[in-house]
Amino acid sequence: MLIHALTLEHIRSYIQETVQFPLNATLLLGDIGSGKTTILLAIEFAIFGTRRTELSADSLLRHGTNQGSVELTFSLGANNITIKRFLKRQKKGIAQESGYIVINDVKTEGTALELKSKILSLLGYPDELLTKSKSLMYRYTVYTPQEEMKSILFENSDERLNTLRIIFNIDKYKRIKENSQIFLKEIKTKRKVMEARIEDLELLKKNMQEKKQELAVLQEQIASQKPMLVHYQKKLKEKEQLKETLEKQIQGYAALKQQIIVAETKIKHHEQQQQKNSIALKQLLEELENLEEKLKQKLPDINHVEARQKNELLLKQLEAQKEEVHSTLIHLKTLSQQAEQIIKKISVLDTCPLCMQTVSEEHKHSITAQQQDIITNQKKILLDAEAQLRTLAVQVDEQKRKKELIIKLEFKLKEKEYLQKQVEEKTKTVALLEKESQQLSGENMLLKKHIEEIKLLIKEEQQEELKKLLQEIENIRQEQKKFEIALASLEKELRMKEMTVAELQRSLEEKEKQKEKLQRLQEWQHWIETFFAPLIDTMEKHVFVKIHGEFSDTFKEWFGMMMEEALSVRLDENFTPIIEQNGYETTVENLSGGEKTAVALAYRLSLNRVINDYVSTIQTKDLIILDEPTDGFSSEQLDKMRDILQKLNTQQTIIVSHEPKMESYVQHIIRVMKTEHVSRVLA
Repeated sequence: MLIHALTLEHIRSYIQETVQFPLNATLLLGDIGSGKTTILLAIEFAIFGTRRTELSADSLLRHGTNQGSVELTFSLGANNITIKRFLKRQKKGIAQESGYIVINDVKTEGTALELKSKILSLLGYPDELLTKSKSLMYRYTVYTPQEEMKSILFENSDERLNTLRIIFNIDKYKRIKENSQIFLKEIKTKRKVMEARIEDLELLKKNMQEKKQELAVLQEQIASQKPMLVHYQKKLKEKEQLKETLEKQIQGYAALKQQIIVAETKIKHHEQQQQKNSIALKQLLEELENLEEKLKQKLPDINHVEARQKNELLLKQLEAQKEEVHSTLIHLKTLSQQAEQIIKKISVLDTCPLCMQTVSEEHKHSITAQQQDIITNQKKILLDAEAQLRTLAVQVDEQKRKKELIIKLEFKLKEKEYLQKQVEEKTKTVALLEKESQQLSGENMLLKKHIEEIKLLIKEEQQEELKKLLQEIENIRQEQKKFEIALASLEKELRMKEMTVAELQRSLEEKEKQKEKLQRLQEWQHWIETFFAPLIDTMEKHVFVKIHGEFSDTFKEWFGMMMEEALSVRLDENFTPIIEQNGYETTVENLSGGEKTAVALAYRLSLNRVINDYVSTIQTKDLIILDEPTDGFSSEQLDKMRDILQKLNTQQTIIVSHEPKMESYVQHIIRVMKTEHVSRVLA
């Protein structure tokens, strides 16, 4: 992993700043509190997101702002990657928002947890770090904050060992041993349960033998009884066959009797039908007599079609004349009304509207006299027209009366035709009824003869014979039923015994299986206690000894580069640094500030090398970040940092320091300044 650029927006003391990171050694130089550590925290935030205890959202977002972000660009082998995370101030506090990751120009959005999972996969870190609040792998291989560099040295030895177990994945052996003890405990519990389950195994075997003997006795009893049952079944079958033959014969007689019943029913039906036909015939003859009387009535001998046509023509002509006279009346009344209007207008007219001359009284009288003559003449004509109209109305009414008479005549003619058809139909019906009555009489004679013939064939004595046979069959069935009940009782007892034996067999088989499982559990317990647990202890010790040896040698080497020969270090079996000065052992607490820093830095660099050697999957081996690694160093110790940086031999080393002397040991310098609570980066 190689970092190329970091962009901070509203993160702690930064408002908007982009930092470019070249390869080789780069120094972040600035006064204490200028914002150098913020850059390192921002890198860690971009990779892993916030963590409640060590890297909270509240500690990152700049005061007075509602939103902030960090964008980190880095490369991982052939992949160019950009990840961006966001912070947002909400009512309940500051929260981490969803962000995105861009891999080779392919952008993928995701939640904070999804991005962390993706990054862990890319970096080759263990999956279990996804839910951890602290990334020990990143802490001890890439970046350890200044305040944590010395903490591992002053931890309780057990805590230090647990931390190192986790880092080197040696804690899996401890987990295996713990799990094996849990498994052993479970095995012992199951053994007790199984031993309790099979303690009555021998008693069950004895009981099983007894039940099998009882079962054999019952089977013999049932086998001896079955031949008698076969005898009853054979005898019953013979009687049933004889009964079937008799029943077929009796059924034949029953069919003959049924034929008699059917024939008698038909005779009765024919007689009823003849009676109905007689009544219907009488009624039809009376109706024919009445119809013939009606047909004797005579109607006027006229051509009703011609009379109707003449009547309709005359009516049409009279209606036309009536309409013409009516129109004349309306015209005459209109002329009279016009004359009256002229008289009215001329009486009040003083000036002619056409010539504008004065109208004289003489002229008015003249016009009035003319119009009065017109009115008088029109009244005479009107009276004549009204008289003519009344005459025409009388003639129209007379023709309408004649039309009604013609319609009545036509109706009577149609009625006569209908009566004639009725007479013809009823005459045919009378003939049919007379013929049907003759046929029914003939059929009745034949049916009565057939009945007498059937009665001669029926034999009544076989019915009594069947009755006796049925009684014999019933007696045999009763005997057979008693025997079957006794046999069924034995068979039921046999089934109960068989079920008991089967249940005992299942119980025995289950207990035998439990016994086999118990033996396997005993074998597992013996193998875990005798072989597995000691093997895990041996493997853990072997790995731990190997790591301890390399760690101790590397620790001595790094420390030797920083301190004089009078002061030496080594690790005890708990990885606790042991300091020797002038032949005497002393603790880290008794060292000076610079010496403590040297011990912490040597321990830190040793962890980095050993972890990178033992954990092959991690992809951060080319990067290391040192936060104030020279705190409390003397001038002579600072001079040795050049050799240390060269020996690190990483492609990218980022150092945070406020020591100006460090400038000469690196290839690149990034200066950080803070003015009025705002940090700026000066390349």
